[in-house]
Amino acid sequence: MFRLPPLNFLRAFEAAARHLSFTKAAEELNCTQASVSQQIRALEQFIGRPLFQRLPRGLSLTEAGYAYLPAVQASIQHLFAATNGLMGPPRTQNLVISVPMAFAAYWLAPRIKQFCALHSHINVTVHCTIWNLPDLETADLFVRLGNGDWREMQAKQLTREQAVVACSPDLLRGPNALRKPADIRGYPLIHVLGRHDNWSRWAAAQNVADLGSGHAIWADNSVTALQIAGSGYGLALTLRTFVNFFAESKTVVCPFKEALDLEQGYFILRPTNRHSSSAAKAFMDWIPELE
Repeated sequence: MFRLPPLNFLRAFEAAARHLSFTKAAEELNCTQASVSQQIRALEQFIGRPLFQRLPRGLSLTEAGYAYLPAVQASIQHLFAATNGLMGPPRTQNLVISVPMAFAAYWLAPRIKQFCALHSHINVTVHCTIWNLPDLETADLFVRLGNGDWREMQAKQLTREQAVVACSPDLLRGPNALRKPADIRGYPLIHVLGRHDNWSRWAAAQNVADLGSGHAIWADNSVTALQIAGSGYGLALTLRTFVNFFAESKTVVCPFKEALDLEQGYFILRPTNRHSSSAAKAFMDWIPELE
């Protein structure tokens, strides 16, 4: 007769292997870190081989763990699909996410199709904002830039931000090509409202004493600032997360390696002082957390 480990052992192993963290697995499974650790040790004893290497600063899978993980994940997914099939199609749900416009365009838009494919019963509305203000009345979840200090919110960090100079690749060619930070003098500078001091902070960090007298343009969002920079007119100082969106097409490039650390990042927030729908919880579980 075939012997199989308990399903709880397998769920603990799959979650810990996906996160490479007992703590994050415990948060996902709504149990304690000690419980996850005990279940995995019991699974390793059942199998007779270690599945993880316990490192000073994290976990890594052993060869046995790597070999075992795909089969465990496939089995759990098959059980999930079969159970849902017996219970009938899930009820359609609505989810509203309030997201800054640039983050929605350059970070969320390329990824959200993965969530929609997994949760076809959830109708997602992406409500774009320009200013970094929460709209607690209209949205279930909020993406905001900050340092993670939000009251009555479950916060999950998605990015760690730096301000970088961005321009058209045309400005890297010719006799007046940009080669060093001091070369920005004379070029139009594109400012993003709300982050207008970033240019002076970046210049001070690079020992550029004078930003020059070039014409300045002001945009109220990073999407417009990057589009102006991509057209070949001027230099934008914006977040690396947004510039990375253009890495493959190279319609916008970073002329310098120097960056300004902002000690901020984008976080997704879920209010803890009110009931959250299962759709909101599903999105929080799905969205990739900053490693």
